[in-house]
Amino acid sequence: MKRTLLSLCRALGVFRLCRALTKHRLRILCYHGFSLDDEHLFKPKLFMQPSTFRARLDFLERHHYRIVSLDEGLDALESGRLDESVVLTLDDGWVGVAEHGAPELSRRGIPSTLYLTSYYAKHQNPVFRVAMQYAFWKTTKTVGDFSGLCDGVGSSESLSGANTERVLWKLIDHGEDVLDEAGRNELLAAVSARLEVDPRRFTHKRMFGLVSTEQAAALMREGMDIQLHTHRHRSPEDPTEMDDEITRNREIVSEVTGDARQHFCYPSGEWRYAQLAQLAALDIRSATTCDPGSNPIGSNPLALKRFLDSETFSELEFEAEISGFKDVLREMKSRIRGSAS
Repeated sequence: MKRTLLSLCRALGVFRLCRALTKHRLRILCYHGFSLDDEHLFKPKLFMQPSTFRARLDFLERHHYRIVSLDEGLDALESGRLDESVVLTLDDGWVGVAEHGAPELSRRGIPSTLYLTSYYAKHQNPVFRVAMQYAFWKTTKTVGDFSGLCDGVGSSESLSGANTERVLWKLIDHGEDVLDEAGRNELLAAVSARLEVDPRRFTHKRMFGLVSTEQAAALMREGMDIQLHTHRHRSPEDPTEMDDEITRNREIVSEVTGDARQHFCYPSGEWRYAQLAQLAALDIRSATTCDPGSNPIGSNPLALKRFLDSETFSELEFEAEISGFKDVLREMKSRIRGSAS
């Protein structure tokens, strides 16, 4: 039903109309990782097949969207000179960005911004939480022996339904709350072995790893803009802790870029209005959220909306978003709710 409606709207020219109505808005696309193996099947909202990404870029070029750098897009937003401008951003810094995303962007001469989380850029290990989730997703075992690994899990744990989630998060919480980095790696290796998931996926293939600072520097030399995404990919409510997250992130990213970066991305899109003044005090020029939509002239540069593209979207759904059709729908729904209240 949804696909039929979108197809009908496109055929009737509604997408073209919405594109014209929203042409003076800044569109920001967000991508995360690109699959080295089967990550797009594991977390399709986080990891995309390289072939899907190439198809997206083909679409933007075929339909003559104007892809600009983040700085150019912000300048146009501030001056009111937007004209179907699209900014392409990548979050976190997954290895697949260096393996697949960056070469494709470089080949086409497309500017992009990478918001780099610095802890795992420095500690070249798999991102513990995501790798642990993958091990549980990948296993074919129906019962697991987790005895001796942490309190609350035993030698004959069912790996189905709610109990799988209980065991998984017991292990993740133990790793994050009790263990150091070395301990987390040992725990991941032990769990993988007991689940009969090859641990070399996390080491040799570097699945669920982030680019190193050296790789980030190479990406920058190839034209990718490297910006801020906190040190540990978290957004604490305590202002001092948040300051520390950004400051430490900025210090490490500055080792790559040679200067203090001024563009920021809220981890997981979690942001609060109280943070805007804090970011301004830290000399942050722009900050992107995960709130859906485009940005009209006059938008707050510290609360920019983005479209989080993913493997779960068809090209038709992608077109509905990038054309502004979904924006217009969201605004109509908002007006209807407002008039009804």
